[in-house]
Amino acid sequence: MKLEFFILGLAVLNFIVVIDVVRRRRMHEHFAMLWLLLGFGGLALAMLRPAVDRLSSLLGITYGTSLVFTLAIFFLMMFSMYLTIRVSKLETQIEQLAEHVAFLESEPLRRDRSVTKPPDEYEATDDDDH
Repeated sequence: MKLEFFILGLAVLNFIVVIDVVRRRRMHEHFAMLWLLLGFGGLALAMLRPAVDRLSSLLGITYGTSLVFTLAIFFLMMFSMYLTIRVSKLETQIEQLAEHVAFLESEPLRRDRSVTKPPDEYEATDDDDH
């Protein structure tokens, strides 16, 4: 029974921390939803521990905690994959934005050169009409 109260306490602490971090705008809402779902999972584990034990025995796993740890490791692997994909997309966006900024910063320089550029010797001028 102590384990259920401990898990329940961790889930409540998770809710409080996530809501506070979102309120301070240090975490985006889509990540907050993920962490809140994790908190709901903790609540479900605290309330349904006998069901977890039965499910683990049906799957041939000796202890329910082994099933929970296996699922937690799988969750962390999937979350790491998601973050890796997200970081890759952000790196691509940063590269594109850097190229765009470099182009925008070089455009006034090109315009200034074309205005102050001396005429070529071979261009027709008004003096050639004589």
